[in-house]
This record gives sequence, structure tokens and C-alpha cells, in this order.
Amino acid sequence: AGTMPAERLPASTETKLGGVEKATEAEAKAGSANKFPDAAGVLAAFQQFGLGVAGNASEQPLLPSFHNSTIRAGFYRWSEAETENAPSVGGGGAIRLDRGGNRAVWIAASSSGSSNEPELYFKSTGFEVGTWGAWRKVHHSGNLVKATLLEAEQGQGTGYMTPQELHAAFGSGNQSHASNGHQIMPGGTIFQWGAETGVYDGDFVNFNFSFPQGVFRVQVTERTAEGFDYTNVRTVGVEVGGEVPQGFIARVASTNFETINWFAIGH
Repeated sequence: AGTMPAERLPASTETKLGGVEKATEAEAKAGSANKFPDAAGVLAAFQQFGLGVAGNASEQPLLPSFHNSTIRAGFYRWSEAETENAPSVGGGGAIRLDRGGNRAVWIAASSSGSSNEPELYFKSTGFEVGTWGAWRKVHHSGNLVKATLLEAEQGQGTGYMTPQELHAAFGSGNQSHASNGHQIMPGGTIFQWGAETGVYDGDFVNFNFSFPQGVFRVQVTERTAEGFDYTNVRTVGVEVGGEVPQGFIARVASTNFETINWFAIGH
């Protein structure tokens, strides 16, 4: 029994027993060759990438910048005040995934003290691009706001519309499928159409209802039953400057009355 000087111990190999040198924590984190960490060193090596840390935020590695090329894949915490290129205000956690060849992805989740509603962001860089793209926010049921029926009908707000709201926005009182009908679009654009009989040159033709703010264009065509015999087809149109919110002045190249179709766009 006794001790043997360290220099006389044979080095261990994959097939032979021998002496080993314990790795320091720094060597364990760096993955130094021919150094063997103990359990504490192994834990430290994992924890530097955010694996196996306790709930205390100070033990989670703080990310200095989302654009730092020396950062390895792992789990990190970030703060708007301490991390460059942060995705939003406040702070949270992030995961970096590397594919090699300058190809990597960041997935970041925010955690605000004033709300328990999570926000998720991601960004990436590609081999051919070599630079990071912009942050993209993930929309989900918690941060999307559904539009009310009134907002859908009036084209207001920033909420999303379900099929029910779309039907309310385009249908209901906003449309009429009659021969003299209309369609009111979200945002206020209005289409009206109709037919008018007994129209003489210079007659005023009323719209189905007045355009609230004004009329953009009016198109008029003759409604004829002459078939392919165009002998009796006349020229019809709208007097220049004759369009007003209530209707228009028709021009007919005939002393007889005509039946016309009209289509108007306004708001």
C-alpha cells in the first residue's frame, strides 16, 4: 500500500485504466480535450447554454446580442435594456437553433411584468444571405382581436373577421340583389345599378339612393330588343358634369324615349 507519484501513473485511454486530470469549471465549459469534469463541471457545461438551470433568472445565461456570431445554440434570457436587437420591450427567453454554414434561427418569447399574455417572435439567417432578417411576430388567439359586427360593417378597427363578420360586412343591409340594387363595400365605396324606362334626352335619372359623399363615375347603355339589327340602336350617355350624388342627366341621341341600363360608383 502507498501512493504513487502522478508522473508515474499511466494515462488512461479508451481501452486502458490510468490516471486522469480533473477539468476545471472553465475547461468543462470549453470542452477541453483530455480533461475530465466531475458532476459539477458537467452541470456547469450544460447550464452555460441554459439547460438545467434553476428558476432564478440570474442563473440563466444573459444574451448580450441576438446578432452575436459567437453565441452557440442553446437557451438564453434576454432583456430590452441589456440585449441588442431585442424583438420587443421587456424581456424573456430565447432559443437559438444552428444548422451550420451561417444558417441559424432565433425563437424568442417575451414575458412582461404587466401581462401574462405571451408574445412569440422568430428570425433567421441563411447561407446565401449571411445577415439576420427582421423579427416576425407570431399571431395567435391571445393577441388577435376579433372585429365586432359593427366594426365589420363600417370597416373600422384592426380586428380580424370570421365568415360571420365577412357576411355582415358585405351582406345584410349593405347589399341588394334586385334589378335596381347596390353593394356597399367595407371602407365606404358604393356600387349602384339599375334600369330606367321612358328616358328622353336631358332627363334626370335618380339613383336608388343618394351617395353620402359623392359619385365617381356613371356608365349608361341602351337597353334594346332589336337583336342583331342595329338600325334603331341609338347613342346614350351622361351629360358632362351631370353626375351628382342624387343621380345624373341622361343624353339620348333621339327624339324618342329610351330604356337605359346604368351603373354608378361613389362613396
